[in-house]
Amino acid sequence: MKDNIMKLSELGVLLEYEDERSITNWCRKNKIPVIDAGKAKYVISTFIDLYFESEVKKFVNAKYENPTEILDAICQDNKSKLSELIKAPMSKKVKKDFEKKEQRSKVSQDFLKQFKAA
Repeated sequence: MKDNIMKLSELGVLLEYEDERSITNWCRKNKIPVIDAGKAKYVISTFIDLYFESEVKKFVNAKYENPTEILDAICQDNKSKLSELIKAPMSKKVKKDFEKKEQRSKVSQDFLKQFKAA
């Protein structure tokens, strides 16, 4: 569980907020619980991940005709397929590099596991 918590200040860096009250208000507005523990305040990082995942799903569903395929490409971290699906330009060299690159960092693997589980 300890690996799943984030200090409010870390969330502030992610959201580009500087003062704690703004971060707390953002959490309250988005129904993300803030936990007081001693002198520090924390949030559960899973709630933050779910928030961003939800925002991505809303955006993709509103903007594209093939949201399921696009979300699958995002989950699989398949940048070349995603590029094709959203009709984004991609050079042949970049496409080849993305198709070759199979090994991902531990952080990206964990994120993809959480994204797929939701």
